[in-house]
Amino acid sequence: MKNKGILLLIMLLFIGLILSSCGNTGEGNGSTGVGNTDATQGNGIFQTDLKNIIEQIYAGTTGAELPETEYKDIKADNVEFYLGSKDFSNITQAVASDPKLSTVPYSVCILRVSNANQTENMKNNIKSNINLSKWICDRADCVYINNCDNVIIVIMGKESTVKAIYASFQKLAGTAAGKLLQKNIDE
Repeated sequence: MKNKGILLLIMLLFIGLILSSCGNTGEGNGSTGVGNTDATQGNGIFQTDLKNIIEQIYAGTTGAELPETEYKDIKADNVEFYLGSKDFSNITQAVASDPKLSTVPYSVCILRVSNANQTENMKNNIKSNINLSKWICDRADCVYINNCDNVIIVIMGKESTVKAIYASFQKLAGTAAGKLLQKNIDE
């Protein structure tokens, strides 16, 4: 009887170990466990892969429940859906982090532009044209648009979630963050 108890305890520990290792695999909105909290060095992360940038932003996001997400490449044929504009000419790379359940009004897009001098024009173009009602049954409360060097972030969703994600972006970008543009559903 004592051997069965020990065997049961070992099995439970083993199962617990297996379940705890079934965490995020780098997909979606999980944490990579690496975060830069030094604002003076923050813009170095913005030279890495765009999905890595989103992961770093998600890792630093507090005070919001983020939906389970998946990555989608933004290309010339879907750029209007994500950014409201058909102009893809200055974008060298772009990715969206969208909910797996497509009716949730939430989207984080990161794009790298070929010329950092074009970021303000691109941000203003996005603000003017983005569709906060692109979801089937709901709409986003607001969108925040900003940049760090030649990387632009577009965060759409419920206001509390957008603010929490933006705070993480600001922490990563530090003093290299550009001018924030905002648009509310009422505008």
